[in-house]
Parts: sequence; C-alpha cells; structure tokens
Amino acid sequence: HRYSKDEILEFYLNRIYFGNGVYGVQTAAQHYFGKNAKDLTLAESALLAGIVRSPNNYNPTQDPELAKKRQELVLAQMVQYGKITKAEAEEAKQEELQYREGEVTSYKYPYYTDHVIAETEGILQEQGMSMEDAQALIYRGGLKIYTALNPEVQQKAEEVFANSANFPRDQGDKKAEGALVLLENKTGEVHALVGGREHSGQRSFNRATQAKRQPGSAIKPLVVYCPALEKGYTTALSLLDEPVKVGSKTFHNYDHKYEGMITMRYAVQVSKNTYAVRLLNTIGIDYGLEFAKKLGITSFDDSRDRNLALALGGITYGISPLEMAGAYGAIANQGVYIEPHTVLKILDREGNVIYEANPEKRVVMSEETSYIMTDLLQTVVKSGTGTRARMNRPVAGKTGTTEETKDIWFMGYTPEFTAAVWMGFDKEEKIKDPRAAGGSFPALIWKAVMQKATEGLPVKQFPRPSGVVTQAICLKSGKLPNAFCPEDAQLKEVFVRGSLPKDTCDLHVQVEICEETKLLAGPYCPNKVKTVFVKNDPKIKIPTEVCDKHGPNIQQEVTLKVCTDPRHNGVLYLANTPGLLETGGCPAEFIEERKFKPDEAPKERCPLPDHQVEKKKLPIIDDNNGGNG
Repeated sequence: HRYSKDEILEFYLNRIYFGNGVYGVQTAAQHYFGKNAKDLTLAESALLAGIVRSPNNYNPTQDPELAKKRQELVLAQMVQYGKITKAEAEEAKQEELQYREGEVTSYKYPYYTDHVIAETEGILQEQGMSMEDAQALIYRGGLKIYTALNPEVQQKAEEVFANSANFPRDQGDKKAEGALVLLENKTGEVHALVGGREHSGQRSFNRATQAKRQPGSAIKPLVVYCPALEKGYTTALSLLDEPVKVGSKTFHNYDHKYEGMITMRYAVQVSKNTYAVRLLNTIGIDYGLEFAKKLGITSFDDSRDRNLALALGGITYGISPLEMAGAYGAIANQGVYIEPHTVLKILDREGNVIYEANPEKRVVMSEETSYIMTDLLQTVVKSGTGTRARMNRPVAGKTGTTEETKDIWFMGYTPEFTAAVWMGFDKEEKIKDPRAAGGSFPALIWKAVMQKATEGLPVKQFPRPSGVVTQAICLKSGKLPNAFCPEDAQLKEVFVRGSLPKDTCDLHVQVEICEETKLLAGPYCPNKVKTVFVKNDPKIKIPTEVCDKHGPNIQQEVTLKVCTDPRHNGVLYLANTPGLLETGGCPAEFIEERKFKPDEAPKERCPLPDHQVEKKKLPIIDDNNGGNG
C-alpha cells in the first residue's frame, strides 16, 4: 500500500510529541486548549505547530513568552509561503490565547504513575522496541497496564508529604525534599511511591527512583553486618570502640564518645562508626561491596568506592530510595531479593497479555543471617536511634544521617512490608534544623505510612528459623559470663546453632585493693576490698601499683573509715563503701575517718542488713527476650 502525502502527514501529526507527556495533535489540542483539533483557531494551531521543533523549550506552560515568539515566527512563515494573508497573521498575533486551567498534572498519584510509565518503557524496550515506539504505544496504543498500587496507602503517603510540619524547616526559599517507597516483602511489589513534596509537570524529577543520595549509616547492614553474619561472625563479636586511624584518615563516632569493648548488637543499636569500620576491615571491603550488589545496589563506583568509608555510606554517587527499599526488603524476606516493581501485567488494545511480571528471586543470605540481622535491627527501634518508629507490632529499622546532616534516612520493615524514607535538599547542603536526624522526621513519616499499610492486619512475629538458638553472654566481652560479670552486663543473645561462644569472659576481673590508698592491696594493708573492674574500659582504669603505705614494721597510725551507727552500741566496725560497679553501703552520716594503731584497728565489716553493698545495675541494653520480642 502506498500512502498519499496527506496520509503520511496525518500519521505524523498523530505521533509527534508536544511536551508535558502529550503525543499527537488531537491530544495536544485537548491538553492545552480543552478542545478538538478541528476547532482550533489559527492562533492556537500556529502555537501548537511551533512547539514541535523543541517541546521542552517552546512549551507554553513553562515559557509562554518564548512559545508566543515561536508562534509569531510560524505565522510569518505561513504568510511567506502564501498560506495566509498578512492581515490574518496580524489578527492571529493579537488573539489572546486561553490555556486550559490546571493542565499540568491531570492525573492522580503522579509520582507513582510517572514510575509506572518509566518501568513500562523499560519493559517494552526489553521486548525489542525503540524508545519512540514504546512511548507511542504507551500514550496512544490503548494499552491496559495493571499495577501494584495500593490507593489508600499512596493517598496517606501523599497527605503526609503535603504537610510541612513533617519536614525540617525551610532554609530561605529552599524546601527540604523527600521521597518514600513502600513495598511488599514477599513479592517486591511497590504499593506506594512518592518522589517529592510537590509534583511539577508530567514526568518531573522523581526522587524516589532518580535521586542518588548518600545513605550514611543506613548502608551498614548491607555492606558490613549482613555480610559479616553470613561469613560466620556472631552478634557477640566484641571489638574496641575507639577512633580508627587508616593512613591519613581517622574514623570517629558521630558523637565522639567511646566505650571500650562492645558487641555487635550494641554497635548496631547506637550506630557506632568505629565498630562498623573495624568489622568491614575484618571481613574485607570487596566482600562487603559485592554483597551489597547482590542486594540490588547498582550505583557503586567500582574503582572509587573500595575503601573503608564504604562502611559509613561514604560512596561516590549515592543510592536511590527504591534500591535501598529493595535491599532491606531482602533482609525482611528471609534473605531472598526480589527486584522492586510496580507493573504486574500489560494487555494490548485487543486484550492480549503482552507482559506479565515474573521477577527473579535471588537468595542472598541464609534465613538465619536475615533473622539475626532483623533481631539486631529490632533493638534499634526498641531502644536505639530509631525509637520514634515503634509500633504495636514488631518493627526492625535503621537510621542514616550523613556528615553535616545533608541526607537523613529511615529504613524499616515489619514482617509484611518494607519502606525507605529519605530527606534532604535537592542541591546538597546541611539541614540546619537542629531536630533533623534519621531517627526524627524520616522515622515519623515511615511510621505514619506503615501504620496505614498494616491497618487491620493481625500482629505477626518475624519467623524464627529452627537453626537459631539463644545463649546468655557478657555484654563487654561477648563471651560466656564469668563469676564477676554483673547480671545487668549480661544478655540473652541469638546465635546460629553451632556458633555459640566457648570461652569465658576475660574482661571482668576482681582485684583486691587497699581501701585507704585505692592501690593494689599489699600483704600488710589492714583494709582490703575486693572490687570488680572491666579491662580496656576508657572511663575506669584498673590500678597497677601496689600500696606502699603499709609495711611489716611500719607502726604509724592507719586511717580507716568506720561505721558509727548507734545500733552498734559503741562497737566500731569497718564501714561498707560501694566500689565502682556497686551501690548501697553505710550511709554517709554514720561514716567517720579515724586513726588507729595497726594492732587496734577494727577487722570486721558493719553487719547491719540495710548497710550492705550490692552490684550496680549497668544501663547498657535491654534484654531482647531471646530475640523473640
């Protein structure tokens, strides 16, 4: 069949792009002027003809002045080619153009829809179509696209994003932006997606899928903790919390506070940087990087990101909220990664199925690793940096706050859904609002949307594999408790069966010291006190020198603290005074310092029941009830 010039022109006019996601002259007439193409005036027709050469530049909704100049050029050309008279051209120039109101975003759930279109373009291109043909089919081909959208959850997310109280304060005329992705763990289907606080024009910049931002500490489970657990390291692994110097760079904790030997659980709970850097160095940078790639992270720079800053999210290009949600979704889905997707099925105009989603499922880690990581991340929400995300159901989560607070994240999941929330300025700058942190605004938005997503669902626990067992450990050493580990420095920890610690704590030690000099007790010290210390504790040092004040022939007087409680009826007893890890003892009003000759000094301690010393409760961590809570 040979086509006439008019037919070819008609095909062309029905396919060309007119900006704002509009294809074809009839759609453009409806879009810009709210009328059919056959009813357009000369002025309106000339304006649309002018758009075609550069739809982004001559778009009348974005630059009406430039579009008008272009229209006048088209009218002048029509006069030159004898298609209209000079007078007609002049009249058309004077005509005031009435654009259809509210034409810019004429569809619901715009960010979600934009991503559906982008995903469909990719699907059709994978089937061998050019981008141009794919777009023509999407906009004019009568396709039916079925998606995973949950309108109620999406609506809630958009409402939360529309409320400026949920965001850090504006800085001048700049607004802090944000993005959210919520997906179902077992399918990878994206139920809600928001790419910004407002939507400007069709296919506008979608921060949920297109923004690559520094993840901060939110990357630690992906490049450090999951890979380490998968390699056989346990949550009881005790490492030294102090600054780490590597070459000219020194890695610090966010708050510049250090606590000596700590276990993995505590490091995750309060987001210690030094521990993550040491552990990444132990398991190997390459191993951590490749592990995160298996979790769907595609934006690493292979040459520049292979260094220890990786442990803290210091990477070249950043990661999109969509990829972060997919990676955490795999931890939530018993270690199985499923690529996040919105499109479920596509039918052509005749109703034939031309695409059906069947995403690849990739086992990235064992069920035991994913369960133990989840258990660690539950501690973050129960009593760590993510407490604002607590719900009346199990929640595991991780905060991320980058250097200078340019990006803040909350990543979290329930047994059913995973969501990523990011906030920051489009042009990267410090968020000055002092409330800004991953555990503040992002965690609160996460909770508001997750409550909607789980509304009416029964409360479920994270499924615990039979290969996971619990064992009490010492929180400082990560080993089995010894006789001197205080009860509140012990915790029931979760382990893969067969990986329980075999050694006993070697950090809590009991030392006999001279009560008067506070040095190690010598054989002639009249008053010796057994005290428990922690080795490598930056705050409390174990004495190393032996008391030299008391010797065999030294008959000088000794000064002792005695209890003068009237209930002793004048008999003097040595006062009970609490050590560094103890509490209680004789009340201060009954304690006096008195001098004695060595052979006349009291030897027995105060026996009164209400004057006894007890071990102090250390506020280190809550018991995770064997990991079930």
